[in-house]
Amino acid sequence: MKRQHNRFRRLAALLSAGILLAAPAAMSYPAAADTTAPDAASEPDLSPEAVHAALMAMKSQYPEGMRFTNEDTYIFQHMEDGYPTYAGGCAAFAFILSDAAFGELPARYYYDLRNIRVGDILRVNEGGHSVIVTEVLDDGVIVAEGNYNSSVHWGRKLSNTEIFNGSTVYGITRYPAEHELLTGDIDDSGEVNARDAQMLLRACVDVLAGKPSPLTEAQEAAADVDWSGSVDARDAQYILQYAVHSLAGKPVTWEKLCPKQYDTSGFGAKWPDLFADPGKVEQTVSSYRSHDIYINIMHMYSPDNSSRITIADIYLRSADCFQYAFAQDGNPETYANGLVTGLQENMIDMCDRTDAVLAINGDFMGGRTNGVVIRDGYTWRSTPWNDVAALYRDGSVETFSKDEFDEAAAYEKGILHSFAFGPALVRNGELQSGWTASHLTAKEPRSGFGYYEPGHYCFITADGRGMGGSQGLTAEEFADLFHFIGCREAFNLDGGKTSQLVFCGYVINQPDGFNGSKSSLRGMSDIFYIGEKH
Repeated sequence: MKRQHNRFRRLAALLSAGILLAAPAAMSYPAAADTTAPDAASEPDLSPEAVHAALMAMKSQYPEGMRFTNEDTYIFQHMEDGYPTYAGGCAAFAFILSDAAFGELPARYYYDLRNIRVGDILRVNEGGHSVIVTEVLDDGVIVAEGNYNSSVHWGRKLSNTEIFNGSTVYGITRYPAEHELLTGDIDDSGEVNARDAQMLLRACVDVLAGKPSPLTEAQEAAADVDWSGSVDARDAQYILQYAVHSLAGKPVTWEKLCPKQYDTSGFGAKWPDLFADPGKVEQTVSSYRSHDIYINIMHMYSPDNSSRITIADIYLRSADCFQYAFAQDGNPETYANGLVTGLQENMIDMCDRTDAVLAINGDFMGGRTNGVVIRDGYTWRSTPWNDVAALYRDGSVETFSKDEFDEAAAYEKGILHSFAFGPALVRNGELQSGWTASHLTAKEPRSGFGYYEPGHYCFITADGRGMGGSQGLTAEEFADLFHFIGCREAFNLDGGKTSQLVFCGYVINQPDGFNGSKSSLRGMSDIFYIGEKH
């Protein structure tokens, strides 16, 4: 009997403890000026008829055929994890209608598509398009959508076959979640007593006999008092002990009664409760948690509201999870005779074949014949070109000027990977500035890598060139962002059309020219990625 991890409660706890990177206060999220949702009641009527009526009332403001593209944007403020979401085009339209129908109610993701309701948002077309459900039928749903051939469209039907063929990635709902039971209170009596332990023991006996568990998902969540991820007779024992303490007038906390044992190996000693138990993976559209990796994705806007920024906050148990790939290196013969220039490969394909959890574009090392290229402690090229950053096997990072980098000294310290595009944006906690080259002073799409301490890193992209209305950042503005969020070292990677960030197989920034199809992405010569150790 498996328990579903409550991500939102855990995220809130980690944020309050200062473990996760919260959105900086100076990075504001002003609502987009061109699209706004009307005021809605704080406690709206959630009957299907009322939600349908609220959605259809928006048809006068957004009539059939009205132009609505990725240039139309909206800041959605109601995700349950607390992070504002910048949206453009189809997603913006869906969020606008959702706010009109549900007001201030929090939104949450779901993946079981068997209970779609009016007002739910579906991410369809393999994650490339958002629609909002206006009507639920026996054989499918009726939807409204923006950016459908660059315009608003009402009334398209999605059949059950289209919904369940695997191309619908997830749903977002504003309907309140089911009632959550108190820890240990399986019978929902309002207190933990011997009856709860008895219910759990009977359920365990049924499961051992090959019968289905009689407990609901909410009851199983309440029964897993030791946070082991499953429920068994040990939980019943803890529940009974808890009840006895309460009857004796000596109440005890669950944490004291059954303290969780954490794996403190590697960098896990610094954040013992951040990683998952061995063999477990918890994944949502904005987070990933395993025994060795924790990733949290955040979207924000620059202080002047001109540039969309995506931050991937990364915690690793070991630097071995920080990996790389070259274009077409799935064939071991490709680089048998050394580094090859001019080769490219689609980034999504590279992520797919490497099982990358999170990936960012690299140095575009295949487009030049110089620049230090060290990967997994092997030197592919040692000719300096620009500043150099070094990631060592102990998880630490240093940045160097072109003349300062000493390859022999780097190997003595255990270099794992080098970064060679540059420039260095933050060095030993000091903000860098003063660049005059036009590609650094212009507002452009940018990619970068940041370092806080061994085991804690970030990948950041800034969209530009008008994608989703985003202008991009200058190198100094990009450096200021890394410095502002506390990075001790930060390094600029290739930008422009190359700036790409992929999470669990999906592009999560807005690269220049990207239209939702992977064929519209610029090919990569190299990537850096976070992946499970093999």
